[in-house]
Amino acid sequence: MVVRRTLLKHGVYATLSVASLPIVERLARAQAAAGFDFYISPTGSDSNPGTLARPWSITALNTHGKHYAGKRVGLLDGGYNLHSLCQATPHAGWGAIALSVNGGSRASSPTVIAAVNARKATLTAAHPSSGALPTNEAAVMGQAPGIANQGNVIVDGLCITRSFGGGIWFAPSGHLNTNLAGKAAGIVVRNCDIYDHGGIVNNNLGGIKLHNCAGALISNNRIRSVQPNPGNAHPSNASGIFSFNSHSNVYEYNTIYDCNSGIHDKNPNNGNHTYRYNYIESVGAHPYSALQDCSGGTPGDVVTAHNNVLIGPQIWDSSDVWMPSKQGLVFYNNTCYSPGTSAAAFLYLAAGSQVSPPATVTFYNNVIYCAQVAGWAGAIRLVSGTVALSNYNVYRVDPGRSGLFSLVPPTNLRPPGTLYSLSAWQKETRQDGNSTATLIASSALFHGARREPSSYRLQPAAVARNFGRVGGKSSGAATDVGAWGGGATRIGCDFAAAPPTVT
Repeated sequence: MVVRRTLLKHGVYATLSVASLPIVERLARAQAAAGFDFYISPTGSDSNPGTLARPWSITALNTHGKHYAGKRVGLLDGGYNLHSLCQATPHAGWGAIALSVNGGSRASSPTVIAAVNARKATLTAAHPSSGALPTNEAAVMGQAPGIANQGNVIVDGLCITRSFGGGIWFAPSGHLNTNLAGKAAGIVVRNCDIYDHGGIVNNNLGGIKLHNCAGALISNNRIRSVQPNPGNAHPSNASGIFSFNSHSNVYEYNTIYDCNSGIHDKNPNNGNHTYRYNYIESVGAHPYSALQDCSGGTPGDVVTAHNNVLIGPQIWDSSDVWMPSKQGLVFYNNTCYSPGTSAAAFLYLAAGSQVSPPATVTFYNNVIYCAQVAGWAGAIRLVSGTVALSNYNVYRVDPGRSGLFSLVPPTNLRPPGTLYSLSAWQKETRQDGNSTATLIASSALFHGARREPSSYRLQPAAVARNFGRVGGKSSGAATDVGAWGGGATRIGCDFAAAPPTVT
């Protein structure tokens, strides 16, 4: 007989059979619980068989890995406090992972760790009495080095909060592997609410952290309030999503805010990623950049960003230890808003013909709105000779500034470079012949509430409506400029609906 325990008062439970429940509630419970092989409950036990009637406790993810590998594990509603486990989990240098999930042995049968009812299961590392963060550097969930089956894990619909150094962290092969071979595949994090994480682990804090992953899919998550407190770090090193030594990850339909940087794909051997349909707002305690670094890669790689709303002092700062970038950039149909910065709002330093095949920049159908930019830097800073295509963009020019664009020589990326107005840029590069620079106010260009799936839509009469061309060429069909062009139907996460299928 399937039973449930109902809290009456003063910690006393009554045990009821599901058959005694009203028919509507019975149907709802059956539908919610359908499809899971094992169950976990806040009041379960690892000595139970993991059934709905006798579920496991949350620590079964560590103790019963060989049983649930390749199966579907459902977390029942309630709070799961992991403070003690996070405090006790040992680590060396790069932190620890309190719950290390054993993946499926094959890509066709991943391990699924999901909330039975989306975002009704909350995993917290907060002290149960004071609510304080742990003092030990440990992510709540992910894969630690040495796990039996690397990769092939889907995390779905969980709430993850109050950890030190990271919420979800996948590092199944450690953090030093720099080769394309041996990276963990089949990692998916979707539909999760990841929030209120602090502390710094080796100068890196992330709501989701990925080490040595190939093709990870991070989809339809809300990631917020990731701040380095306690602890100090470079402002860019507290990010909603943080990756190292990874290749071909896809970040889509995420809403990221109150983080110093939105997505930070850090350092070399980390590239070929795709960013699409995200809402990213860098306005943390030390706001830095919506996209940070994201420029490692190897020759032949291309980083692609399209249909994103990107907000921050800097939209993209590609500067890191590997400059210029050996991978190319394709950037189109993005809405970029910079309220003010002391540097270039958009910086992508590609290597051009210094590598083979050349690393070039393709840039079209974008709205670049810079309320104020540094006069010495220009709003957009690129390397001379690396622009393969730039057209059908709408630029909002900051009055009184001498240059919209800045070009630096490929042999010296540090100087301010040469500044260009739009007309001078068009003459110098023979690009942006169909682009426009205007002083139009944001109120006349955008509408829609912040952080909503309809954020930063274009006003019906906005100059960017139907201004662009598919593919960035005059032969392409007309489309809106900015994030809502090209047929986009949603930007950012929407917990009321599954993400649209992307082909």
